[in-house]
Amino acid sequence: MWHFWGNEREFNGGLRVIATHETGGEPITVLEGLSLGGPNNGADHHVPSNMSLPKSEMWKLDAYIGNKLFGSIFVKVYEK
Repeated sequence: MWHFWGNEREFNGGLRVIATHETGGEPITVLEGLSLGGPNNGADHHVPSNMSLPKSEMWKLDAYIGNKLFGSIFVKVYEK
């Protein structure tokens, strides 16, 4: 679940998430075109999602709403 806080004018468009592996390489789009839902768990907007990343280690996830970068998070991915 993705949660977003901010002013209404920041929420113009759908969610797109671009992932970049810590060793570099081409960034990949892991989510695209997801519509924002309303308030949830105290956040102003939310988006449920599923995604997978092709290899383990650290990834940077850049979250865009419309064409504007909203924020970034880092996740550690483990092999299954």
